[in-house]
Amino acid sequence: MSRPLGTGSAPRKRGLRWFQFSLRGLLGGMLLVGCGLGWLIHGVRERAAVVQMLEQHGEVEFGEPNFFGRLGVVQSLFGEHAFAPVTSVTLRQGATAAHVLQLKKLKELKSLSLFEVPVSDLSPLAGLSGLTTLYLYGTQVSDLSPLAGLSGLTTLYLGGTQVSDLSPLAGLSGLTELDLRGTQVSDLSPLAGLSGLNTLSLDRTQVSDLSPLAGLSGL
Repeated sequence: MSRPLGTGSAPRKRGLRWFQFSLRGLLGGMLLVGCGLGWLIHGVRERAAVVQMLEQHGEVEFGEPNFFGRLGVVQSLFGEHAFAPVTSVTLRQGATAAHVLQLKKLKELKSLSLFEVPVSDLSPLAGLSGLTTLYLYGTQVSDLSPLAGLSGLTTLYLGGTQVSDLSPLAGLSGLTELDLRGTQVSDLSPLAGLSGLNTLSLDRTQVSDLSPLAGLSGL
């Protein structure tokens, strides 16, 4: 008995279409993996360049790397700290505003110390939501408004700065330690609601009225 014309070629056509579809999917997957790997390598190199720049005028400390970053083969390819978060940065004399600008890329930063760095603009810090400790000793900072959204701040040192207006700190309810020595501050009313404040340094300020602190039982 003869088969109907064309029925033998149908399975072959279906097989060819499946092969073409599979090959297309494989190529698409490889393209995605390649793009992802390229993005990863770019990010690692960019952060390494930032760390190298910061270390020229200070110190950088790292937290624990993620699981991927603890693999020996990954560390041999990218370095020991390539996938470890930068948690602490200290910059000293010689650092500039250009160094501070790079800090906005370190989203996991918890502690930052700037000692006599000639910087006045804190806007690069505005997005560092994990920041808990900030030292600005001897800087040219006068405007604290970029810090208004850093609700995790617990320790803030402003000694020797040009700060006079504390109103951006009014919403930082987690603040426990504040150093204002040698600043231009005279009005403490923005601190009235900071119930967690337990340490406040006011030497060499223009403060004469301490009544805004009356409700801060921790002081």
